[in-house]
Amino acid sequence: MSGIDWSPVTTAIVALIATIITTFVPLAIKLFFEAQEQRLSNVKRVVQNNQNIVSDIVTVIQQTCNALTDSDKYHLALGRATEALNLPENTLHDMIELAVAEAKMEFGKDWDAIGGKTEPTPSEPTP
Repeated sequence: MSGIDWSPVTTAIVALIATIITTFVPLAIKLFFEAQEQRLSNVKRVVQNNQNIVSDIVTVIQQTCNALTDSDKYHLALGRATEALNLPENTLHDMIELAVAEAKMEFGKDWDAIGGKTEPTPSEPTP
């Protein structure tokens, strides 16, 4: 009785495994990176939404509470942002500072005057 020659079967199995690996591994890697990219874009969208909320809070406080000191405005903004977002205080601090810096860049010197009392301008009488 002679033995069975397994070398062609072994070669075929190795070729099949190599084909499967070269076909599906790049696809799996591509799907992994696409999922990570989607996750990161979702995180970016949430962070941007949170920053917009903090920016709105800072702008409203600047418009309505101009008589308060900057420290009081900060603590008021921090309290409102904490109620709205449930984030750590140091994160909210950074977001408030960023919102104030953006607003000062956008409005320039007018930022401090926002919400302040303005003197009415007399109108010219019409003859």
